[in-house]
Amino acid sequence: MYHFKGCSMPKFLELHSSKYTITYCPECFVHERINRKCEHDFEPVLVGIRKGTSVRKLCKKCNFITPNAEKQCNYNLSDLRNINLEEYRKSTDYENLRLFNFEYGLEEDVNLSGHSNYDNYLHGSWWTSRRIDILKRDNGICQLCGDPAKVVHHMEYLNKGNERDFELVSLCEDCHKKYHPD
Repeated sequence: MYHFKGCSMPKFLELHSSKYTITYCPECFVHERINRKCEHDFEPVLVGIRKGTSVRKLCKKCNFITPNAEKQCNYNLSDLRNINLEEYRKSTDYENLRLFNFEYGLEEDVNLSGHSNYDNYLHGSWWTSRRIDILKRDNGICQLCGDPAKVVHHMEYLNKGNERDFELVSLCEDCHKKYHPD
C-alpha cells in the first residue's frame, strides 16, 4: 500500500478488531482492510441462551464462540465464566459496525480529497502483480503500435479486482492517452 503523491505522513496507522485490521493514513486517507486469521486459543464458557445455558468454546484472542454445544457433563459448570449470548452478539455487532463506519468514512474522505478507491487499487500489491503478468503475456509490447508497453489498460471495468485476461491489454503511454486523454 502506498501513500498518494504529496502525502507527508511517514507511516500508516492501524485500527484493530477481533476479525480484521484497517491500515490507513489520516492525511491522504488511503486504506486497506486485512482479515485476521486467528490461531484459536479456546476456553470453555457457559453461554446463556433463551432456553437455558450451554457450554461452548470461546477464543481468548478473537472472541469467536463455537456454534456447537459441548457436553456439560465434561465440565464443572460453576468454574466456567458466564457469557450472555445476546450481549455478546450486541458487542460484536457494535465492534463490526464501528469499524465499518470508520472504513466508510475513510472512503468518503478519499473521494472528497480527489482520490478514488481505483487509485488505491492501482497501487495495491494485487494489481502490481497482475500488471506484471499481463506485460509478460504481451512480451512488453504495445498491442496497438508495437512500441515498448508501460501501461496495462482495462478494456472494461465491470470486473475490477477480478479481471479476466482478455479484459486487459498492454499499451505504450501514447496509445493509452488515446483512451484517457486527460
